[in-house]
Parts: sequence; structure tokens; C-alpha cells
Amino acid sequence: MSHAVAIRQARLQPEYADATRAAKVRGKPRRLIDSPHSAGLSVNPLSASCWARLFAFAAALVAIKLWLIQDLSPLLLADAMYDDGLFLRLARSISLGEWLGPFDHRTLIKGSFFSIWLAIVNAAGIPFVWAQSLLMASAALTAAAVWLRLGMTPVASLAGLVLLVFHPVTVSDFLLRASRELLYAVETLLVVIGLTAVAARGSTWRSWLATGAALAPFWLTREEGIWILPAIGIALALRFAPGLRTNSWTVLKQGSACVALIAVVPLLANQAVRHANQAKYGVAVATEFRADYFNEAFGAIQRVKPDVERRYVPMARSAREKAYAASPAFSSLRRHLEISHSGWFSPCIYIDPCDDYSSHFVWAFREAIVLEGKYRSLSESRRFYRQLSTEINEACSTGELDCHGPHGSVRPIMHASDIPHVFESFWESVAFVALGGELRTRNHAALGTPAQIGKAAAFLHHAELGRPATPLSSAGEARAAILDAIHPIFKFLFLIGIPAGSILWVARGLTTRRTPSRWVGPVAIVVTALLSRSGMLAVVDATAFDGVNAHYHAPSFVLVAVLFVLILATATDGDETLRATASRLRKAIWTRRT
Repeated sequence: MSHAVAIRQARLQPEYADATRAAKVRGKPRRLIDSPHSAGLSVNPLSASCWARLFAFAAALVAIKLWLIQDLSPLLLADAMYDDGLFLRLARSISLGEWLGPFDHRTLIKGSFFSIWLAIVNAAGIPFVWAQSLLMASAALTAAAVWLRLGMTPVASLAGLVLLVFHPVTVSDFLLRASRELLYAVETLLVVIGLTAVAARGSTWRSWLATGAALAPFWLTREEGIWILPAIGIALALRFAPGLRTNSWTVLKQGSACVALIAVVPLLANQAVRHANQAKYGVAVATEFRADYFNEAFGAIQRVKPDVERRYVPMARSAREKAYAASPAFSSLRRHLEISHSGWFSPCIYIDPCDDYSSHFVWAFREAIVLEGKYRSLSESRRFYRQLSTEINEACSTGELDCHGPHGSVRPIMHASDIPHVFESFWESVAFVALGGELRTRNHAALGTPAQIGKAAAFLHHAELGRPATPLSSAGEARAAILDAIHPIFKFLFLIGIPAGSILWVARGLTTRRTPSRWVGPVAIVVTALLSRSGMLAVVDATAFDGVNAHYHAPSFVLVAVLFVLILATATDGDETLRATASRLRKAIWTRRT
């Protein structure tokens, strides 16, 4: 619906004349009244021809993108048995109809949805790198369609579509692994776009349910999905808070229905995974890192106070020696943790001197239980974890052990001395995202044994993996040069565009006394998501391991592109000169000529 048509329809409403007369009496600019969007975003339908042109434009972009990436191969770490190798193993089991396959201590350590996605890609016969780009293009098309329905100009919406389809995260070397980071970035984009639709005035159960459908794979891909909750809260407040004064009971009912519909799909999906694991392994958990028994056990051993607290050391040697004496269950792991070290003692990346376990202790702890023969089944390991947590917590309660307060989580215990480091890491995280991070495009040699590489290459439909590299043709060199230029272009565009758009919006607001732009709400949702992600990773970086890197900030980089589009829409919203220019472009490009 065009701006002019919306105004004409608004003038047919009885309250229009009263509001206009009241505004004239108060001396307010008429613009505050005659904008149909002054109260926020509203949902408008798209015509069939509009959909056709949108799909055609997206198809053209995808064709160009696939041409550019035809020489790219994924970074294959086939021997990374806690990451890429694990996901490939689980995906092969899913493809064979065996759910996640035989049980061991690695089967349920991570969310299962990325393995499901790998199995889908394998069944479709699409090369993995192409599948990742096609997935991002589908999410970008969804974003552009939502923006158009919410009243963004076609030029801005299509610009956003271009930015997302060609976003450098889709060709970054470290994000082209058989790992879940790029998928998680796409899922984050879909959730945030869904929340934008939820926040719109007049949003219905369809957008609420669609947002829940986007949230389900998001929740099942990684374990730290709680960081998106503040953005969900902002979207709900934007949608329902304005009506609380006039009709609070109706708004409360609608808000409750919205929350229920957003939550129902993730809850059902999580319950389905729990049921599948119950049927296969005997215990109803989605992942062990969300299971109460594992969190209670690992949280309990972290309670034991060492002689000297050290950053990045979850359980120092002095604390382990005290726990061995108090807990028979933990004592049974002593020979594995202190003598053989389970192979995890040496990579103490974050501590100096390197004389103890650092953040890898959680894996050493689990492998020690395996070596002790307590991980032959999930029910057996659960009993061991229960016994261990009971013994340590009772020793803490009786005073046999000097302990911190109750702690039932795998996350490290935060101390007062960590707070300055959290703030330091937060600003480092924000600067890392604002400056574009470290995204590079290049091919890597596959790592692993020949058998591992061969199986992974066949499963991912990348037969070139493991073969000697061949020189690029002249066309291939041209494609590589274009891909290398994408990231610097994006960095320049975002570094200039976001501050400039923000300054323009603030300046226009101060000089024209206009109502806030209808895109302020979506901007608030995106900024909240960016800050909460940076805040969570700052805590991780300050207490556990390096959290400020492209690996974990892939969702943030995609959200910055969304923020760029929304900031420019916010800065130019209501500008008559720009509106007239956009109208002429729309007539020339978007509408059918008669």
C-alpha cells in the first residue's frame, strides 16, 4: 500500500477530522496527524506482481552468488571430534535412519539441529557451500518481504536483500566449516525478522506462530539461546504496551496468546528431541549441557575453593585434591585427571604458567568418567553425576569442604575480580563487531585422516576435498578477487552508513519536531539483540575462554547488516524529497508499466 493511498484511507475515518482540528488548536505540525505510520509499523499485503518481481530479483542475486562461489570449498576439520567430526558423524547416523547413532560421551553434548541440517543437505545432493548460501538467500528473501509488508520502500528493501545475500559471513573461511555458526547466524536473522513482524501494529497469530517456528531450530542449534530473550521482550512491549491504558484486559489476553504461540513450536520441537533421546538412549534430555544432572555435578565441583583463585581455571589442582578426599565418586577420577590428563592438560591456552587445566577441563572431566567405565550408557552416567553432586554438596554443607555458594551450572563461578574484565570484554566485543571482525575468504586443505576426509567429502558433496589444489582459471581468479573485495566494501559501508544515518535521524528529529520514525522499534529490537549477544560473550570471554571472535559473533555480523538497513530507513522516513524520489524509482522499477 502506497503512502498516499494510506493517507486517503485514514481521512475516511471519523476520528481523522477531530484529531486534525485538535492538532491545529494545539499548534502542532499537521504531519503528526496525517502519517498513517505515526503510531508504529502496520502490516500491508503485497500484490501478486510484487511477489513475482521480488522472487525474480532474488533469483538473479542467487544466480550471481552461486557463480561467485563455485570455486569455494568448505574448511574441513574431519578429525575435530568435538566439532565438525562430531556433527558429520551424527548427520550420517540421521541419514541412515538411526537418529544420532550409537551412544558415547560426545553424542549429546551439542544441539542436534545442525546435524539434521547436514543430513537434509546430503539428501538433497547439494554441495554444502552452495546449501549455506541458498539458506542465507532464503532468509534474506523473507526479510525483504517482511520489510515491504511493513511499509519500507522497495529500494531500501531490495538493498537489504542484496546486502544479506552477499554478506561476507557466507564466504568467510572459518564460517564455511561443517560447523553450526553460519546456520546459527541465519536462524538469528529469521528470529529477529519475525520479532519485527510481531512488533508491528495489527500483527496476528500467523506472524506469532512463524516467529516461534524460526525460534525452534535456533533453540536446538546451540545451547546459549537465552541471549535472545531481551529482544523478544522489546518486541512484545512494542506490540502490546501502547494499548494497556485503554483496554488492558484485551491487551493482556492478546499478549498471553502471542507469548503462547511464540513458545509452543520451540517447546514442541524440544520435547520431540527429548522424546527421541528417551526412546534411543533411555533419558529424556535435549543435550547434556542443558541436563540438570550434568549441570549440578559440574557446578558442584566448581564450588570447592582452591588455595588461590585463578582466572580461566574452573577447578584448580588444590581444589581437586580437596574434592578427592571428600567424594569417593570424584576420587575415582583422580588417576585419569592427574596422571594421564586425558589429553586435555596441555592445551591450556588462557593461563600462564601453563601448569593446570584451563577451559578444557570440562572435556577432561567427561573423558575421565569414560575412562573409569561410567559412560557405557546415558542412564549409568546420569547416576554417576547424581552421586558426585550429592557427595560434594553434602561435604560443602557440613563444612568438610570450604565452598562457594550453591552453583548448579556448567558456567564458571563469577567472582568480584571478574567484573572489570567483563566490562573490558564487553567493549572489546562491541568494537570487534562494529569494525567488521576478521572475515576472510580462502580455501583450506582438509584436515584428518584420508578415510575421514573421504567420508566427509562424499557426505558434503565436495569431491575436491583432499585432492591437490588446482590453479584457478582467469574467470576463477576474477571471482576470487570479487570475493576478497566483499568484506572491505561491507566494512566501509557499515562504518560510514550506520553513524551517518543515526546522525541524520537525530538532526531531523531535533529540527522538525516529527514523531519518532516507525522504524525505531525494529532498530531497538536489533540493537537489543546485538548488545545482549555481546554481553553474554563478554562474560564468557572474561571467565571461561575467548568469546570475542568471528566464530561466536557470526549472528552479530548479520544483525549489523539488518541494523544498517533499518537505520537508513529510520533516517529517511517521512522525508518528502526522498519520498518523492523513491516514488519515482518505484514507478520506474517496481510497478507494471501500462
